[in-house]
Amino acid sequence: MGYSSHLAVRAFDAAVTPGGTAQADQALQLYYGQLALNLLYMPVFFVAKQKEVGLAHLLALTGTVTAMTVKMHGLSTPFSTTWFLAPYCAWLGYATYLNGGYVFLNR
Repeated sequence: MGYSSHLAVRAFDAAVTPGGTAQADQALQLYYGQLALNLLYMPVFFVAKQKEVGLAHLLALTGTVTAMTVKMHGLSTPFSTTWFLAPYCAWLGYATYLNGGYVFLNR
């Protein structure tokens, strides 16, 4: 994930058109947004024990990371950032499944 953000910054710096700069900027905004969501998830789920809020939070995180992956896929980079982000997307899908199962089975 960190290397993908590095490639996005390099694509932003190397962009010669406003469209390329805008796409890299949007990808980086999604990157920093998902970092904030990721940072806030654990206190909500584990410390505050707000399982339903944690599930909604994790769904938002999964959507943000998926959008970030799509945006970074379209960047002009020497390596496809998609392959660096695919394991994170898979992990978030699994974590969402586990969190959803925990919420729905413990009602």
